[in-house]
Amino acid sequence: MSERGTTATISIKNGRVSEAVIRAVADVAKSDPARITPLYDIIDPDALDRLFRPTPSVTRNVESSVCFTMAGCEVVVSDNRTVTATLLSQVEA
Repeated sequence: MSERGTTATISIKNGRVSEAVIRAVADVAKSDPARITPLYDIIDPDALDRLFRPTPSVTRNVESSVCFTMAGCEVVVSDNRTVTATLLSQVEA
């Protein structure tokens, strides 16, 4: 994980994308993960995990990502299994 200012980026080698989203948002919001808005109130965590599950070596013609807001952060999940959370005040500046 790397952090710069009010942004956290997590590259997921193993594990669930949904869990990485919660960690990234909690890191940026400087909050306990249990105290932030539940992910399932924003997006279906199981669907997110299925969408970005690791696949055998597959060539993709189009890059994809999902973007949503959660707990005052913009969250971007990319098909390279990277989660980036940025405080909205930082995005708007």
